[in-house]
Amino acid sequence: IKLISDSSEKNHSPVVLLFHPHYCIGNGDSANKLASIIKYIEEKTRLWTTSIEDFIDFYEKRSKSEISCKTENCCLEIECNVRQKGLSLNLPYPDDIIKTEIDDELVSSVTISGRKIVKLEYGKHLIRVQYKNE
Repeated sequence: IKLISDSSEKNHSPVVLLFHPHYCIGNGDSANKLASIIKYIEEKTRLWTTSIEDFIDFYEKRSKSEISCKTENCCLEIECNVRQKGLSLNLPYPDDIIKTEIDDELVSSVTISGRKIVKLEYGKHLIRVQYKNE
């Protein structure tokens, strides 16, 4: 459970549970343990629970998304073509951000473990991040 909690709150890395059906057949303890772990993940963490097939599909579609960026003065401009639902973008230098716009609309970021993250919708977008002038 600590590995799962740390992944959700600190590391943000995938947790893979390999649970062979052979050991569940006729063994209520194993089946109950797996069910309780899945219930914990779904209720107590922000981790995405999925099958390996759905993860591979998500990864392949995500890899087709495009992103490029340039900086000018204290502004970072990011052009992206998002080809998968459920993506987000980790913004660099989170402590120095003044404002963030996506397609000329002011947006709020979410802070997770000190990272500023914005949600990306499907399609082409222009993201502008304004930083402090130092």
